[in-house]
Amino acid sequence: MSTSLFTRTKSDVWPCPCGCERSFPRHTGLLHYSETGEAVYRAHLLEETEGDPHLWLLLGTGSWIESEPLGSWITVHSWTGNEQVIAKIEDPDNSPFTVQDAFDERLLTRDEVFAQAGGKEWVFRCHDLIVQNHKEVSHFLGVGT
Repeated sequence: MSTSLFTRTKSDVWPCPCGCERSFPRHTGLLHYSETGEAVYRAHLLEETEGDPHLWLLLGTGSWIESEPLGSWITVHSWTGNEQVIAKIEDPDNSPFTVQDAFDERLLTRDEVFAQAGGKEWVFRCHDLIVQNHKEVSHFLGVGT
């Protein structure tokens, strides 16, 4: 690929959604997952307890719903277990994300993602590219790049 895997990147901190007054890192930008394909990502790094890393990833792309002109956003929750990264496509209601994190576009449910031909594969391809190649995310989850 002629372009960097990640562009338009930005990092800051966000308050813990539970109201405990802790803050955690978050990273946003564009993921170039193929020569012509790109997705917006938001990676929120949360430790529920010290040493228990949880990645909440929001992936944004064009509409996945035929009658819906707005972009589609998919929620993925990742954590580590048995020395590997475990990932699950989540319903947005189970995540720390709000519709404002998705620029007031459509947050897809888990069922809507699985109903899209190739949707699950696309999500996990993007997830794996971020987990394996985004320096801060890789370090947070304890996987090397």
